Amino acid sequence: MTQKTIFTKAEIRKFLVFYFGLNEFDSFGKGKEGILNYFGRVNSLQFDPIDIAGRNVDIILKSRFNSFSRSLLDELMYQDFRIVDGFDKEACIHLVKDWGNFSYVRQELSEQNKKIMLYRNTTDALDLLDKVYQHVLEHPGTFGSDVKIKSESTNSWGSSNLFNSALNQLWTEGKLSISSRKGSIKSYSATETVIPVEFQGSNHNSHQDFMEWYVLRRLEALGIYWLKRGPGWLGVHFGDIKQIKSIAQNLVEKGLVVEVEIDGMKDKFYLTKANYDLLLNSSDLTLHDNLRFIAPLDNFIWDRALVEELFDFDYKWEVYVPESKRKFGYYVLPILYEDRFIGRLEPSRDKKRVNKLEINRLWFENPEDDNLHFKILIDEEVARFNG
Repeated sequence: MTQKTIFTKAEIRKFLVFYFGLNEFDSFGKGKEGILNYFGRVNSLQFDPIDIAGRNVDIILKSRFNSFSRSLLDELMYQDFRIVDGFDKEACIHLVKDWGNFSYVRQELSEQNKKIMLYRNTTDALDLLDKVYQHVLEHPGTFGSDVKIKSESTNSWGSSNLFNSALNQLWTEGKLSISSRKGSIKSYSATETVIPVEFQGSNHNSHQDFMEWYVLRRLEALGIYWLKRGPGWLGVHFGDIKQIKSIAQNLVEKGLVVEVEIDGMKDKFYLTKANYDLLLNSSDLTLHDNLRFIAPLDNFIWDRALVEELFDFDYKWEVYVPESKRKFGYYVLPILYEDRFIGRLEPSRDKKRVNKLEINRLWFENPEDDNLHFKILIDEEVARFNG
């Protein structure tokens, strides 16, 4: 049977809504197992400590799971140790079973961190690594503030505490793992006490093996993607787009990846064979009358240029934009209805809200969307979000 290779934008939008579990709540299951199942699909979620209406990962999971609570995720990470802090696209969390396969990432990340330490004049911390590691062995759950070793650096970026710098370096090397958090403050324990031994080794026999795994993994994280520079290919080992294209082509020849076209878009797109089959089957599925708030760093909208082409929605996260130059606000969430973005909201940053989502400002993309139906759905979603 001839494969279908050209799809409409509407077909791709619909596929992505289903792929990322946004059509109905708990489509991956409920509670901890549902969360683990979702990680099994997208592999990594980007971790950002800014907490306005919840952390980025909390908003992502809240938009998929009806009864998600922050405590469920924290238990999976710091009690059950089924999910761990790591580095993929950027700082992220991922399944513990993948920890060993990131050995090449940690090698490069640790070298990059040494260069950062050189810039910050904190390389004296490298002389402390053995002593700091021994301290953590004797004191599991060590925080960077537990010991003060003052750096003479006058650089305003990063910690001036050499003990904390040494902890971070040991984490990049994989000798320590993050074992708890108090807000955005991390504690560390020896990796051998956190990561089960069966997950400490890599399954890759060569760097080529690793890169094929890494490209497949990233395509899974995005559902479908193009082969050009963009946020989807951020991360260590993804600096050379020519290498990515070569690996992707090898995976196509092996039958592990399928190349398709989207009508009206000039670039070719790539997805795993399993996701290609999901795309074919999604045409028979029905979109529900559902509305969701989307996190700024949700895999679903990682690539803003792709979002604009597919969804005709121009979105920029303006956290790092000077206030006078912001078009909307500091921390704005897109609003998804079925397979289109109908607007965006700015959560209140008033500390009196006690970790509840309150809408400070609301914008609709089109005047006709500013109607009673959508306002009721938004009110209901705020109530559910806070429930």
